[in-house]
Amino acid sequence: MKKTLSPKSFKLKLKLFLTRIFDSKKYDTPCNICGNKIFFRGPNSRLSTTNQYPWCINCLSLERHRGLRLLWEKFPKDFLKSKIALQFSKEPTVDSEWFNKHVVSVYGGENSLDIQNIDFKNEVFDIVICNQVIEHVPDDKKAIKELLRVLKKDGFVQMSVPYPMQLAKTIDWGYPKESDHGHYRNYGKDINLLLDELVGKGCWKEIVVTDPVTIAQDYVYILCRSKNALLSILEQFKVSY
Repeated sequence: MKKTLSPKSFKLKLKLFLTRIFDSKKYDTPCNICGNKIFFRGPNSRLSTTNQYPWCINCLSLERHRGLRLLWEKFPKDFLKSKIALQFSKEPTVDSEWFNKHVVSVYGGENSLDIQNIDFKNEVFDIVICNQVIEHVPDDKKAIKELLRVLKKDGFVQMSVPYPMQLAKTIDWGYPKESDHGHYRNYGKDINLLLDELVGKGCWKEIVVTDPVTIAQDYVYILCRSKNALLSILEQFKVSY
């Protein structure tokens, strides 16, 4: 079935297309999601942490999307095909056809869910995907607890936040800061302490992913409800514990 662009996505794609004439770069390494080789500056005209143009003109992917794509592609397709997945916010990290069922929640739009009070019963999903979302919600602890609540005992949450390696400590403003993309907080390396508290020591794993285009790195977190569940998930894509 052919996908239809939303008005917002169409306007963004048109803007990027027009910008292409004035400020774009062509790289030898193609986008690993769509195969395109032409990239623009990122949101707010930013470059990647490696000073490269990060925004794909075709699929609109950024560094984190492409790095995560490589991680997801390590999972055996037969493993994913039986899974029911819940994803918060649309992004080109995964394909719906990879899963038995793929529910995508767009806050204020399609299947809108409050991540702090998810309208599903306990233990419904095998996989929950939550990338760069919890920094936008008032109560991040409640959100993470909710992600785990709707997760099956042998399932996993794949979560990420923007650049936690750049700060030693999390900065929490207590309100959505407009000059910082509406974030309530910017996480630091102490996110590890938060995950120990909410998920449990030995029940989560930090993984570094690398964008093949810009070579920029990002951190990803795999959260499980038990140590055994985490070991089983990591074994699926051969990540050392």
